[in-house]
Amino acid sequence: MKRLLTWLLAVGTLLPAAAQQITEQDKERAAALVERMTLDEKLDYIGGFNSFYIRAIPRLGIPQIRMADGPQGVRNDTRSTMFPCGIAAAAAWDRALVRDYGRALGQDCRARGVHILLGPGVNIYRSPLCGRNFEYYGEDPYLAAETAAAYIEGMQAEGVMACVKHFVGNNQEWNRHHVSSDIDERTLHEIYLPAFRKAVTGAKVGAVMSSYNPLNCVHMTENRPLTVGLLREKWGFDGIFMSDWNATYSAVGAANGGLDLEMPRARFMNAENLRPALENGLVTEATVDEKCRHILQTLIAFGFLDREQTDAKIKERNPFSDQVALEVARGGIVLLKNEGDVLPLKGVRRIAVVGPIAKSRYHLLGSWSSKGDAEDVVSVFAGLEAEYGDKAELLYAQGCNFDGEDASGFGEAVAAASAADVVVLCLGEKRDWSGENASRSSIALSEIQERLARELAKTGKPIVLVLSSGRPLELCRLEPLSAAIVQMWQPGLRGGGPLAGILAGRINPSGRLAMTFPYSTGQIPIYYNHR
Repeated sequence: MKRLLTWLLAVGTLLPAAAQQITEQDKERAAALVERMTLDEKLDYIGGFNSFYIRAIPRLGIPQIRMADGPQGVRNDTRSTMFPCGIAAAAAWDRALVRDYGRALGQDCRARGVHILLGPGVNIYRSPLCGRNFEYYGEDPYLAAETAAAYIEGMQAEGVMACVKHFVGNNQEWNRHHVSSDIDERTLHEIYLPAFRKAVTGAKVGAVMSSYNPLNCVHMTENRPLTVGLLREKWGFDGIFMSDWNATYSAVGAANGGLDLEMPRARFMNAENLRPALENGLVTEATVDEKCRHILQTLIAFGFLDREQTDAKIKERNPFSDQVALEVARGGIVLLKNEGDVLPLKGVRRIAVVGPIAKSRYHLLGSWSSKGDAEDVVSVFAGLEAEYGDKAELLYAQGCNFDGEDASGFGEAVAAASAADVVVLCLGEKRDWSGENASRSSIALSEIQERLARELAKTGKPIVLVLSSGRPLELCRLEPLSAAIVQMWQPGLRGGGPLAGILAGRINPSGRLAMTFPYSTGQIPIYYNHR
């Protein structure tokens, strides 16, 4: 109720919950517009322009449509609230909270005139090595589907189109344009497709984005049995099927394969390639018309042809968004270990706060953060300062960098630990260790971080290990050294505040894992259903 009241105060009025439904009237209006378009206009319209836009056709009253990345905050030539990463939202196991997450993102889009936000990402976690696990919702199809649906419903209720991605089987980032995800029919339908199905049939998502990878050796922008046979004919999808950026691989194959919109521009589905195909009968004009209708009927259903997308009533620095970012960070933090009830930290006089994550702000944001966000982030150290005030003295030492071999800071770290009652050791990943084209060969932390932990353990002081990452980490050597372990993921803007509240006992750590933590890299692949 508190979240709902806050949201109502922030927005003032609700948009119709059914704003994303595509009606027969929407289809008729789109068809009438397509009839008035020239062939050149139609061929231009099915390719993006200026990287993140669908072009305008002013003479027909069709406006320019703006898109933006990404799933955890509005990017591309703007600053906005950076929310916790997707895996943190999934770890909250809270539909209402994720629906607020979508609403907050929708409001941030409306404040900036963004029509389509490119999220959520719902690819199923199969290996922690994948660089984009941080933005997905874990390994369970049901959890991923419910989380995605809530996110989409919240966003689209604000008059912003969600684009669920990446359809389908995008399991790794290495060589992603060429490595085929070979998946049998049963596994495809039971594991990989449920989140997309829920997004389409349940949440009525406005757009679906293709993956880069081939599925069973066929690229998704040309995979008509899935993009048309399944997505449209079986699931009833009437929205836009767009490519991921530069994920189109041919003109005729994509045109006949069900692709509506090639992004970020028409490298293949352009007049130069399609005019000869039309003349030779390889592609029909009816196929091109259908693509234009799919795009336009979806834009019409969302009201984009009938109103300004920028909502001046919503502040760019939106208090509701900041509050939701705080609540998601709080809800997604997972207590992995608490031996001897070392947590909460009560009655302690001195706390050593050590490690490369301790005062980091930039790396708490995750891979999808936009320009300038780090200056607004609450670090772990700042969160503890605010939480404890004059009730405990904080002793800080970085100890080491994220990687490399420089151990010159070990002495200062050991001295701080020796003088303290407890050590809060903050380790983890750089933000660019996750992300597009950022798959890894190991989930272990760097040797320098593990060496720091071993040196601190020699002091005999209890260690509370705080981890910031976009994936599970290899803990087989760190776990025996730690009295408590807290996984904070990539917590976004408010990061250190919720963590400090949990360490102090003011906030209950209610997050639960959305994926399996392997004992070591050698145990990969491992997931609970083994299918």
